[in-house]
Amino acid sequence: MSTDLVGGFGGLEGRALRPGDVVTYAGGKAEWLSAPTETLITDRQVRILPGARRDQLPAEMWMRLLSQRFQVSTRSNRVGIRLEGPPLADASLKGDAISEGMAVGSIQAPPSGELLVLTKGRGSIGGYPTLAHVIMADWPILAQLRPGQAVSFTEVDQDQARHALLERRRAAAAPLRPVSERITSLRTSDPTVPVSAPMWSTVYVSQQPGASPLAPIGAFVNAGQTLAVLEVMKQFYDLESPVSGRVKAVHFADGATVEEGTLLFEIDASQ
Repeated sequence: MSTDLVGGFGGLEGRALRPGDVVTYAGGKAEWLSAPTETLITDRQVRILPGARRDQLPAEMWMRLLSQRFQVSTRSNRVGIRLEGPPLADASLKGDAISEGMAVGSIQAPPSGELLVLTKGRGSIGGYPTLAHVIMADWPILAQLRPGQAVSFTEVDQDQARHALLERRRAAAAPLRPVSERITSLRTSDPTVPVSAPMWSTVYVSQQPGASPLAPIGAFVNAGQTLAVLEVMKQFYDLESPVSGRVKAVHFADGATVEEGTLLFEIDASQ
């Protein structure tokens, strides 16, 4: 269960992790399975539907919402994602609307001028003006947004929103595939196998400063061989090659900080 800091449950004693905490896992020797659809979402253009009270709000708010980019605030949490950016209205809005039910994805416009996108920990009712709603198919984008990241919005209609949701559900219903099968498929269709960062981390080309790179371009590596070293919260982990082959490309500088999903290596598995 994920951690709910407001409710004080889930995770490790219902609180944020602290230095020295140890998080265990069940382990096991079963073969890893690959998700039927891409779970790491890098597209941060969120599709929205107009809110019921849109016509009661200044017309320029909608145009500015669709034309500007916003940055995720460090004050975001499970209740809602706070977005910082240019003000949508030329004057502060009054927060005296009649309280009504609030759904996940509701985009509120508090009197402060910043936007608030409600998420799972929201209250069931609220009184701030609701400008728009994030479509259900894009809720996973909201869940993966981190402080400092930029996001923009684009308008769709009801039919487009429904089609996007059905497509996401169809993709998620596909059967799981063993990771080894996916790698074999990649080898058959394209011998180049990408190796991406499994988490936000600092990446080093060698195990010690000044030492020779572990996997320079042109080097042959075996499946399971260490390609680089990842540093996460002062802990170090080996990044291993999923296949045997020759290093075709290295896409990072030594000591670079990368996000989850960043392409780090390309391995030519035909070698």
